[in-house]
Amino acid sequence: MNGKEKGLDTFRATEELGLDPDVRSYNAAARILSELRIKSIVLMTNNPDKETALTSNGVQVEGMLPCIDAHPPARSLIHLNAKRALGHML
Repeated sequence: MNGKEKGLDTFRATEELGLDPDVRSYNAAARILSELRIKSIVLMTNNPDKETALTSNGVQVEGMLPCIDAHPPARSLIHLNAKRALGHML
């Protein structure tokens, strides 16, 4: 039985497999913004790691707007609680 079948959220199931739960890179996004001559952005995300990743790639992040669902379905609560534990702004 895999982690998802055990009821683990995506991050915990990935970690159970011995994998890094987030291997995304924001290098391409930073290059695109640079090519478009966009000097700064307001980032719509709940994940502060995205701000750090973009800033380290030379993008000036002026602010962050959390994406919050005021009434998430019950089936999403395990996933959202896991994200909160990882530092997401929820």
